Amino acid sequence: MTLKNKYNRINLIIYALLPFILNYILECFERKSLIGGLSHLLDNPMAYICNVLILLCTLSISFLFRRRIFVLSLISAIWITFGIANYILLCNRVMPFTAYDLKLITAALNVLQKYFNGIQIILIGILALFAVAGLCLVFIKTPKSPKRVNFIKSFGIIALTGLFTFLGINAGIRIGSLETKFGELSESYLKNGFVYCFASSLVDTGVDKPSDYSKESIETLISNEPINPDSTAKAINTGTRAFTAPNVIILQLESFFDVYRLADTVFSEDPIPTFHKLMEEFPSGALTVPIIGAGTVNTEFEILTGMNMDDFGAGEYPFKSLLKETSCESIAYNLKPHGYATHAIHNHTGGFYSRNVVYGNLGIDTYTSVEYMNPIETTPMSWCKDDILIGEIAKCLDDTTEQDFICTISVQGHGSYPADVDYEPQISVEACYNQDILSSFQYYVNQVHEMDIFIANLIDYINSRDEDTVLIMYGDHLPSLNITDDNLLNGDSYTTEYVVWSNFGLDIAGDDLEAYQLSSKVLTALNIYDGVINSYHRNNSGTENYLAGLQALEYDILYGSKFVYGGENPYIASTVQMGIDAIEITGVAYDASTGYVTVTGNNFTKYSKVFVNGDVFETIFVDDTTLHIKYDELSPGDSFSIHQAKLSSTPAFSYN
Repeated sequence: MTLKNKYNRINLIIYALLPFILNYILECFERKSLIGGLSHLLDNPMAYICNVLILLCTLSISFLFRRRIFVLSLISAIWITFGIANYILLCNRVMPFTAYDLKLITAALNVLQKYFNGIQIILIGILALFAVAGLCLVFIKTPKSPKRVNFIKSFGIIALTGLFTFLGINAGIRIGSLETKFGELSESYLKNGFVYCFASSLVDTGVDKPSDYSKESIETLISNEPINPDSTAKAINTGTRAFTAPNVIILQLESFFDVYRLADTVFSEDPIPTFHKLMEEFPSGALTVPIIGAGTVNTEFEILTGMNMDDFGAGEYPFKSLLKETSCESIAYNLKPHGYATHAIHNHTGGFYSRNVVYGNLGIDTYTSVEYMNPIETTPMSWCKDDILIGEIAKCLDDTTEQDFICTISVQGHGSYPADVDYEPQISVEACYNQDILSSFQYYVNQVHEMDIFIANLIDYINSRDEDTVLIMYGDHLPSLNITDDNLLNGDSYTTEYVVWSNFGLDIAGDDLEAYQLSSKVLTALNIYDGVINSYHRNNSGTENYLAGLQALEYDILYGSKFVYGGENPYIASTVQMGIDAIEITGVAYDASTGYVTVTGNNFTKYSKVFVNGDVFETIFVDDTTLHIKYDELSPGDSFSIHQAKLSSTPAFSYN
């Protein structure tokens, strides 16, 4: 056998077997089982074959290179990496890995230590180094193709492979083996296969264009209500007396839900007595959210914009895509014509999910993230506790004379939930829906209990002020604790709960809602009808073509010709001020005996970093008025500034 024939035979064997082997491995990761690949093949053979064809299509790129074995190894390594990432995410957040997660790498690195200990992170790094070393070895040791690349032939093979893949996928869709729209994402991955779903998330983005999209069809949807009615503050029907323009506070509670919905679970006492009492006394109900275990900003997106995440691509995060580039209607924009100042508060890092950029495009004027909070008390997993939010809400209310809209995003209930951390539990879990995770679940329950105490303290604070206020509270999603529909008494892992509390008797019904309906429901009770989406919900909720019309409006507003606005987006992005209290330097002094420079000022936090002449120095936080840095010798004209992460900086202070 000649070298050429031997090489070709080896290539044929590799291309025939490798896609099947890869898909088997990826499905084992997807199902967290060593026989997962086999079970997928038996359950849905057509879907399995389509996944193999997609893999073969990506592997065919190697025909463009002489070092085909290396390119095959590289592509295979990338797919295996995606499979491992999928496995890790499924173990920690329930939702599978999508193309949009690639945009969240920096955010993932910021919270990596919350899910893995130091040894695990080191092992991950070592495995990554071994993988790179292995690829380098393959590059060095494997032979090149004995012939130059025939690009015409190679592109022909790639095109033919792509055609077979396209035909296979269309056949799978026609016979019902493959879905084109994913409802419950984790279930769709199990049915359709990891490769197909991940590939779909690469190309399935944004809102689909309606088949009958036109100016006339859009105008029909908004004919019932003017887009911008008179913005004069209107009287509010409270059922008792008339008020105008109360403060509106949204409180999104991280991984919070009514734990009594869990079957076969017993507690030493009620972990959330305040929330249960509020649900009995104020308008409340089940809230259907778009995600499970993670993806907080997608619930946040639905609440703030009134748009339905089901209309977007599989696994899409609008906060990481379109909202970084464009402004759109939101509850903040709808309240501004009524004299509201708009704020956001989040006791986690300000750049997480690009909120420091996105909030401006949602009409938020000030944004206080954890970098601007002091002092900070943390959970055993180093998440900032929620009680700090009361003081930050107070700052927003005190900062303005007008009414305030405050979007508050909590973080204390965030995963992961350790089984062996040292803490004093106030609530004991005496029986658990899954005894294998009892310790982890008990940790979660105790964090939720503290969040419930925070809610009580927040309401006490609001009641101490002489201001009419509406407080909208809800959980963003269930925690990542392997909770399935079978574990829940209502059988729905996509529901949390909401309460609309007010201190003046707001007249509003407590219905079960989708997250994208909640803000409009409250605005309607306040007689505020501004905004296309807000008015559409008010006039069309429950009608036959309600969801189709909502999708059409979303397309027109975000991707289409903006017929609803006369062709031009009317929302001008806000310039977001980071933090309420200004951080400032008032003095700089040098102590020659210690070699330290003392920077004095106001509103410093542990995140404050001192820059001298443009260079950052290791900063010692003493208190909110004092910082120390090690510095050789000051010179007249040295320029000092304080940076809060990469979010903001103070004006330069010149040393004289």
